[in-house]
Amino acid sequence: MKQGKYIKSGAKQYGFKQSPPAFLSLTESRLKRSICEGINFASGAAGILPTTGTPFGEVIPMDVQLDNFRSSLKSFTARRCSKARRALLSKSVFLVSIGSNDLFTLYNSNTSAKTNHTTSKFITALASKYRRQLRTLYRLGARRFAILGLGKLGCCPSLRILMASEECVAALDDYAFQFNVALRKVLEEFSSKQEGIKYSFGDVHNFGKMLEGNPLAYGFKEIKVACCGGGRLNGEVACTPNATLCSNRDDYCFWDWYHLSDNADKLLARLLFGGPPALASPIKFGDLVG
Repeated sequence: MKQGKYIKSGAKQYGFKQSPPAFLSLTESRLKRSICEGINFASGAAGILPTTGTPFGEVIPMDVQLDNFRSSLKSFTARRCSKARRALLSKSVFLVSIGSNDLFTLYNSNTSAKTNHTTSKFITALASKYRRQLRTLYRLGARRFAILGLGKLGCCPSLRILMASEECVAALDDYAFQFNVALRKVLEEFSSKQEGIKYSFGDVHNFGKMLEGNPLAYGFKEIKVACCGGGRLNGEVACTPNATLCSNRDDYCFWDWYHLSDNADKLLARLLFGGPPALASPIKFGDLVG
């Protein structure tokens, strides 16, 4: 249940050779083989709310991803691991990253109707919806949660081009920060009221601040311009076969107008798996296994 490219790098930290197979790509026979080893239920452009991402075409919102997970559990009956279903689920790591598209939608909504009060109410309601979705996962057997917070959304090339200075859009960064604060509270309450939960919160916002503060220390020469795209900062046009492509993608923090590069994703995955408490707490992502 992860949006973006982090899933591949994150999965490798847990010993996968590649990202687990997508649920909708699995035939019934393949689903029976994959159910004991891991499945990816994610959908690009999706959100916590059911309407998020719909302008981009058919997406699978979080509630439907949960329905798909519920459906997949039926395949346990056809596998030898069916007898150990509860134990297997309780030891599995559920990697969840969602919410950025909901906040992009908020930012792009009618500005005349937005105030600090309405924004705060929206973020509170969004976190409450997320809480209910995590409870659904818990009722279905999940006990170990790797939860990614939101990054510095206003620093995407597609947002920087809105500023004459090409700096990050502070308002959107603040939305993400507020949501992360609310999500931390949700996770603290969730873990205190439900038995057997282990969780780690990945502070992607802090990760963004870290890269901004000293990109060269982490191997990046360019943090504003996307490697693939078009127009100003390569942030006006999506990465298509006709887009402008950089000569060395490893130097770039962003791959396209919204998404981190593979190098940035790999760095994030390593730091969340075994890095400092400033990026993963109350335990590391790696501590969720075993």
